[in-house]
Amino acid sequence: MVVPKATFPQGYSKTGYYTSSVWVGFSGYPYLIPGQPHASTATALLQVGFDYLFDKEGDAGIFPFYEFYPDPPMFFDDLKIDVKTNYGDKVRMTVTPSSTTAGTITFENLTTGKSSTRRVTAPAGKELDLSIAEWITEDFTKGAKTDVSVDWVSLTFSDMTATFSDGSVDNLTNAFKLESDHGTTGGRFAACDIAPSSKSTTCKWLGPNGKKG
Repeated sequence: MVVPKATFPQGYSKTGYYTSSVWVGFSGYPYLIPGQPHASTATALLQVGFDYLFDKEGDAGIFPFYEFYPDPPMFFDDLKIDVKTNYGDKVRMTVTPSSTTAGTITFENLTTGKSSTRRVTAPAGKELDLSIAEWITEDFTKGAKTDVSVDWVSLTFSDMTATFSDGSVDNLTNAFKLESDHGTTGGRFAACDIAPSSKSTTCKWLGPNGKKG
């Protein structure tokens, strides 16, 4: 992915919270999956990506992170790991589960040549559903409150690859999309199109309140 430049919706306030998260991961949406008779079995989620953070506490910029949910996210800058990322940088995000309770994450800034790989384990009693790989963009929700998303206009996940343990590769003809609602407005946060032939997905930002439908 080439990291899109973030701008702010009309009415921007320095006392507000403007956020967005972009990541890849394993485990699956914990509800009914289109075309499947049952929900994901996941009780954990393994992910790596970056957050846009602009808030009144002084966070401003792009912050690469990884997370083995429900443990909290770990930010590389807090760990003193140099994978500093700016607008326009090309990054690659990789998740490699070794079991339902462990795996490795890699964040690479291909523009700067900096990268980090970390081995991580699941929180006690939690397991991944390894049948589903995810490429996600989302806004933040804290309880009933949803932060306003930064406007990244358009972002594209490219070279999307899901590889099985035997080395075979799945493709996007087996993919489906879930376009989630804003927690407070009911409007969609983003609209995404899947392009199996180019192994890519492009998402368009739909505005601070989203669109109905």
